[in-house]
Amino acid sequence: MEPEIVAALWGFGGTIAGSAVTLVATAMTLKRQAKDAKQTRTEDRAKEVGERALGHLYALRRHLTECRAPNVPQANEPWLKISRQHIDDVSMAIRLMPEAQELQKRVDEVLELGEYRLVASEASRPMKAQNLQSYVGEAIDLVSAFMTGTALPRPSLQVRSHKQQQQREVSQPGSPDIDAP
Repeated sequence: MEPEIVAALWGFGGTIAGSAVTLVATAMTLKRQAKDAKQTRTEDRAKEVGERALGHLYALRRHLTECRAPNVPQANEPWLKISRQHIDDVSMAIRLMPEAQELQKRVDEVLELGEYRLVASEASRPMKAQNLQSYVGEAIDLVSAFMTGTALPRPSLQVRSHKQQQQREVSQPGSPDIDAP
């Protein structure tokens, strides 16, 4: 074979190999960019929904602070219905957070326990509001930790002891119904 043809074939083979490497590298880059864009969208969504959940939690905390006063402002009555609406709003927002199953479980546990304590307790409205406010504070800590990327805090002593107490009470006949008004 002529040396010119051999050189041309080697050149042609090199061009094909170079093109193939370029195509593979481009495909890998595009795939990585798509993955990074998806991760960014997921993080942005988590941040947006987390901020919404925190907004509802802070609104609930403000509402409960006002309800602890002896004379509740007329706009805050019925206080329990308004509190439950805020809790539902938080729960719904948390459900929309991507990759947050543990957070959802923990926030639900804290807020459901707080609601249960409202029904089970014979305390006055200001005391019930104060108790629920402590659970709301714990939920705020959980959502804040998730949003900052830190480990979720351990359940507080209050949550652990009230959870055990709730489990004992629920196993007894005539236990309070959390859905009762």
